[in-house]
Amino acid sequence: MKSLLAVIDGLSFEASQLDPIQYIARITKGKVTIALLYQRQEHISENTENLRTACQDRKMDIALNTYTENMLEELLHASRFADLMLVSHGLIISADPAASSSQFIHELLIRAQCPILIMPAEMQVVKEVSFAYNGSYSSMYAIRSFIQVLLPFASRKVTVMYVNDTSKESIPDELLLRRYLELYCPKVEYRILSGDASKSLKVCLQFKKHSLVTFGAYGRSGLSRYFNESTAEDALDLMQTWVFVTHP
Repeated sequence: MKSLLAVIDGLSFEASQLDPIQYIARITKGKVTIALLYQRQEHISENTENLRTACQDRKMDIALNTYTENMLEELLHASRFADLMLVSHGLIISADPAASSSQFIHELLIRAQCPILIMPAEMQVVKEVSFAYNGSYSSMYAIRSFIQVLLPFASRKVTVMYVNDTSKESIPDELLLRRYLELYCPKVEYRILSGDASKSLKVCLQFKKHSLVTFGAYGRSGLSRYFNESTAEDALDLMQTWVFVTHP
C-alpha cells in the first residue's frame, strides 16, 4: 500500500478529476489524501461537500485536507510524508493570483519531497512506459523510484530512451542497467536517440497515447546534463502523457 497525496483546485473541481486518482490508487492499492487548494474563500463549503459526495459515490476512502493560505509551503511539507504526489496537468492554482499554473507546478517539481506524477489532461490507462536515461545518478534514481512506487506498470511495454548528445555511442552502464531492469520489467526495448535531448524526447513522445515517461533532477542542471527544466517542461506540454518526475 502506498501513501498518495492528490492535489485538486477547490474552485474548479469536477468529479471527472477523480478518475486518474482512483486509477492510480487502484494500481498501487494506495491510501489517498486529497489536498484541496483554494485561492479564494468563496464556495469552499459547497465545493468541499461536492468532493466528498463524489468520493462517496465512487466508494473512495480518502482523507481530506483543505488549504487556503501558504498553499505551496503547506503542500511541500505534506509531500514529506507521501510516497507519491498526484497533480493534474490542468491545475490552475497559485499563491499569487497573477502567477501561472506552470509556475506553481515548477515550484512543486523542484521542491517536492516525494516523486510527482503529472496526470494527463484526460484520463487514460497506462499501456507503455518510457525511461529517460543518460547514465546519471538522477536518471537512474527516477527509474528506481518509479519501480518502487508504481511497480505494476513495470509489466507494461518499457522503452529506455538514451539521448546521445555526447561522444558516447552506447548506453552508459548498459549491462548493469539491463540486469537491474530484467528483475522488474519483462518487456524492455532500448533506443539510442541523437541530437538535442529535449527535442528528441518530445518527438518520440508527441504521438504516443496511454504513455508514461520518467524524468530525474527537474530544474537541477548541476545534477544532470540534460534532464533539466526545459526537457521535463517539454514533456508537460504533451497533455496526453503521464509524467513522473523526481530527484535525489
